[in-house]
Amino acid sequence: MLQRLIAIIALHGACAASVAAQDHADGWYLAGGTGPDLLHVDNAGNQTTVLSPSALPVGGVAVSVCHDIDNRTLVVAYRTSGIGFGGVAHFDSAGTMLSDWRPRQGGFVTGVAIDRDGNYIVASLGTTGAALLSVDRAGREVTLSAGPALNGPSAIAIDIETGDYIVAQSSTTNALLRIPRTGGTGVTIATMPMGSGNQISQDLTNGDLYVTSVRQPFSTGGVLRVARGGGISTFVVGSILGSDRAVHLDRASSAQPTALACFTATGYTLARVDVLTTAITTITTIASFSCPHITPRHGRNTVTVQRAARAWDVLINSPMDAGRNYALALSLTPPFPGIRLPDGRRLAFRPDALSTAGLAGALGPLLRNFTGVLNAAGRAVATIDLGSLPPITGVPIWIQVVALDPAAPIGLQTIYDPIVLPL
Repeated sequence: MLQRLIAIIALHGACAASVAAQDHADGWYLAGGTGPDLLHVDNAGNQTTVLSPSALPVGGVAVSVCHDIDNRTLVVAYRTSGIGFGGVAHFDSAGTMLSDWRPRQGGFVTGVAIDRDGNYIVASLGTTGAALLSVDRAGREVTLSAGPALNGPSAIAIDIETGDYIVAQSSTTNALLRIPRTGGTGVTIATMPMGSGNQISQDLTNGDLYVTSVRQPFSTGGVLRVARGGGISTFVVGSILGSDRAVHLDRASSAQPTALACFTATGYTLARVDVLTTAITTITTIASFSCPHITPRHGRNTVTVQRAARAWDVLINSPMDAGRNYALALSLTPPFPGIRLPDGRRLAFRPDALSTAGLAGALGPLLRNFTGVLNAAGRAVATIDLGSLPPITGVPIWIQVVALDPAAPIGLQTIYDPIVLPL
């Protein structure tokens, strides 16, 4: 199987296409807004409260949720309406709050993401205006963008390729902004014709963005697809879904991804939507729950942790693949637009000579445990050790992990979302 993977990578080294990765077999977390602050919904539609309304500080309600860089704890942005402020709370897997951060300028927090360095990237509407903040784990704030140009951020995402911040505005301008990783005013990617919403999700194989729309009446809401190079197309119009609250691109094991959308056509409904046909399959309807944000329960399958100067561990965590062989590939080539595999699936990864050499074991002590077996918990640790090389800076390394199974199509059971290691 490994030799077949090497052959596929060699064959497709310069090929192009668009979509991949695995179904989220253990369901999704939904941030509440009302009702439970955090809800887990499995694939059968069963609902379990993860955080009760009393779990967040000062009666706050969850507006977005993401997995921390350790992949085992949750970061929840919350806000209150009565006294007009919010923050970011960090919870362990048992629901115990580990920390609580609130912006110096006060005001609402409307979203949070985790950047490549493990910092909170926070969208805030404070007493002195809108701001995009970077916050380290000691609570130190750096303002990345502020003032009228930002104009009311309502959702945030981080571009998988560049690390730029994608911000949706909830103001009358309804702009979708790209703000450089170093900060600044940014540039407008698109102007949303129906108003911007609560969530942005990126197709990891072509860079397209999916943005919800909630500001107009229920009959005109929708999910909008914004092409990476600009230009908007309506993915799901309001006459089908009503006012869309959240969207997440679910990279299924099939050749075509689906979107998970939460909408208010008939109560608050979580549904799976076919990206090509917009056919809708309802997963569950949720009472007293406004569903402003969706994230897969399993979180990141791969994360990097620096273990020494110019040395990193790549932590693989996939309980559903326990006991299976895995393989890890590196590339110096940005992932878009990806490659199409022989079975129709697509891979958000563009192999190059580094990929082939690493999988073939030709890079010796620089790369260790790049193939192996996931343990009974579905975990393994690979190592990238560049300590013996001259210093390398300004070069991103793309990391792709797959789980292997001889019974799966072309021997690839699971294709995990790619990650990037910036040197």
